[in-house]
Amino acid sequence: MLANCVLQAEKVSAAVSSSCTWNPADKVGFTLSNGNLTLQGVYAANIRATAGVQTGAYYYEFRVDAIGTYSTHYPAFGIKPVSWAIVTYPAGEGIRIFGYDNAPSVGAVYACAFDMGAKTVKFYKNNTLIETKSIASVTEAWKPFFGFTNSYDDMTITARFSQSEWTYAPPAGYIALP
Repeated sequence: MLANCVLQAEKVSAAVSSSCTWNPADKVGFTLSNGNLTLQGVYAANIRATAGVQTGAYYYEFRVDAIGTYSTHYPAFGIKPVSWAIVTYPAGEGIRIFGYDNAPSVGAVYACAFDMGAKTVKFYKNNTLIETKSIASVTEAWKPFFGFTNSYDDMTITARFSQSEWTYAPPAGYIALP
């Protein structure tokens, strides 16, 4: 009975905590701080996280800490296959590009909920669904991604990969990245 309680406690702990961070070895143009959770970048910067998944349903958030001077602001976030070059223009399936309809704002919390089995990616701003996209194929691991689509962007964000850091509850069945 005690062993079962310990096992259950370990499962709960694993669901709450994540060792995922932004990957300092898989980036272009970003400066990392805060244990590789905060990034600041300009000039077509792109980065992926350390955790990649091929199965399961996962959720992560990030908060916009600062926005610098820019002409047209099109940061992108979501998930990206590990085989895609990190300098690839940040568009395509699994990626949400901010547009004029939902320009980023300081203090806003964005989230990405992705279900590898259902091949769907949902994008949220302040807990409101803004878009759902489909992924055509899941034949390899995908990782959380953040990037800029032009050279005039300047933004600082802090990722929240652990459930204990989340502002909002994820959709039912979604958990923190490993």
